[in-house]
Amino acid sequence: MTAVAVATAESGLNPYALNAQDSHKGCNGSYGIFQIGCLHETDPKVLYDVEYNIKRAHEIYLAQGWKPWGAHSNGSYLAYMR
Repeated sequence: MTAVAVATAESGLNPYALNAQDSHKGCNGSYGIFQIGCLHETDPKVLYDVEYNIKRAHEIYLAQGWKPWGAHSNGSYLAYMR
């Protein structure tokens, strides 16, 4: 439930969402439904694949919790909780 709310707040569940202004360590851009930062992939375009994006989001979550997602940090995901 929380994951869907975070993804909705991050991208509106648009698999092709791109935030090109997101600056990360040495690269720019966050991709796909979970808006995964380019630093997590050598070819971030693979993050447009929904299944892969969800898989990577889960791996990142297991390692870091919700900290990497601004929608969780700023509470905007709460508007999508049911």
